[in-house]
Amino acid sequence: MGGLRPPGVADTNLRWLDRFYGDIFAEGTPEHSYQNFPDPTLKNWQDAYYGTNCPRLVQVKRKYDPTGFFSYQQAIGTR
Repeated sequence: MGGLRPPGVADTNLRWLDRFYGDIFAEGTPEHSYQNFPDPTLKNWQDAYYGTNCPRLVQVKRKYDPTGFFSYQQAIGTR
């Protein structure tokens, strides 16, 4: 996964995310998040991204991707 983008892109995006959170959410990190850009600092990312749908999505993932081809650190099924 790391070789697919120019070096430093993830770090640049994470710095932007930190500034964004600080500017927009003065009271702290939001409870929920948009899963299109995973936030590795989320402590309970399963609930933040997928809410009550997470258990059902894990079942679907196991059925249609049993080998874990579509996988990354915060992917469905990686608990």
